[in-house]
Amino acid sequence: DGESMVSLLKGGTFPKRHEPMIWEFNGYGGIIAIREGKWKALRRGIKMIKGRAPHDWELYDLSKDEKETTNVADKHPDIVQRLEQAWLNTRTPNKTFPVPMVDDKKLIP
Repeated sequence: DGESMVSLLKGGTFPKRHEPMIWEFNGYGGIIAIREGKWKALRRGIKMIKGRAPHDWELYDLSKDEKETTNVADKHPDIVQRLEQAWLNTRTPNKTFPVPMVDDKKLIP
């Protein structure tokens, strides 16, 4: 995702990311995933199928929970908010795959 792996290939360490890694996936009702360090935030159901609201944010501490079994979003709302804002700050609306809960239809050509 835009990070050089040369140091790792030369026997060094994994490069440190300077920005969160963000995925938007339109399948399965739409999913957002944001990874920053040990934290991974997820939000499912973002396509907002008629009659259904998006799911709440989930947050996992991957240093303690690699299998993502314990949602700690309620314990760390500040981290959830920071990661959501990182996604919103970098998001570009796409008329083919809109996210109605955040896309201003005026911004979509």
